[in-house]
Amino acid sequence: MKVPCAKMCKLLVVSALVLGATTVFAQVKVGDNPTTINPGSVLELESTNKGLLMPRISLTNTTTWGLLGTAAAGMHVYNTNTGITSTNASYPTLSAKVGEYYWDGTGWVALGQAVVSPYLRLRGAVITPTNGSSLIVTNLSAQLTNDIVYTPGSGDIKINKSGIYFYTQTVMGPQQPGAPGGVFDFCHAVMVNATNIDQACGRSDRGEGTSSTVSGIFRLNANDTVRLSLSTASGWAGNGQYSFSVALYKLSD
Repeated sequence: MKVPCAKMCKLLVVSALVLGATTVFAQVKVGDNPTTINPGSVLELESTNKGLLMPRISLTNTTTWGLLGTAAAGMHVYNTNTGITSTNASYPTLSAKVGEYYWDGTGWVALGQAVVSPYLRLRGAVITPTNGSSLIVTNLSAQLTNDIVYTPGSGDIKINKSGIYFYTQTVMGPQQPGAPGGVFDFCHAVMVNATNIDQACGRSDRGEGTSSTVSGIFRLNANDTVRLSLSTASGWAGNGQYSFSVALYKLSD
C-alpha cells in the first residue's frame, strides 16, 4: 500500500524532531558559541560579559535545609538573609551572612571564607593544699577560643573536630619553700578521657616559684574530653597558688 506523501512527510518531520531533541538535550550549551561544547559537560555556559546568577534563597540556619523537596548534597544557593544563624560550630555562617552556600548532606557550607582551625587559650590560678593533694584543674579563664568548648566548673575541654592537636601547659609553682629532699613539689598532667597522655613535675627553690612545662602533639577525636590535673607532694605544709597557662590548637586532620 502506498503512503500518501503528506503523511510520509509528517512522519519524517516528527522523527527528525524526536531524534534532534534527544541530541540537543543530551548536552546543553548556553551563551556564546552554542555549537561548540565540551564533551564532558552536561551543561556549559560561555560568555565574555555575562555571569551565572545563583538562585536567591533566604536561609534561616546553616543546618536547616529550608528548600522544597528532599535535601540533596551539592545544592548551591545564594543566601539573602542577613539574619541566618549557626547552631553547629562545624557550619559557621559567612562573616557578612549573605553569600553563597552549598549543602554537603548535613548542613550549608559557606563558600569563600577561610576556615579557622580550632584553638583554646586558658589562664588562671589554682590554690590548693601543698601536702599531698590531687585534683582536676577548674575555673581557668578562657582568653581565646574557637570551636573548642571549655566548661570552667568541671574543667572539661570538649573537642568538636578530630585531628592532630598541639598542646602546651605551663605551671608556676608557689613562692614558698618546697618539700624536703629530692621529692618533686608538684606534678601536672594532660588527660584525655580520664587517661594521662603527658606529665611534667617541678620544684620550688628557696621560696621562689619555679615553672614546669609539658607540651606535645596528640590525635584527638570528636567528643573527646581533655582535662588538666595537678598533684602536690606530701610533707610540704601550707597552701600554694599555682598559675596555669594553657594552649591547645589543631594542626591538621
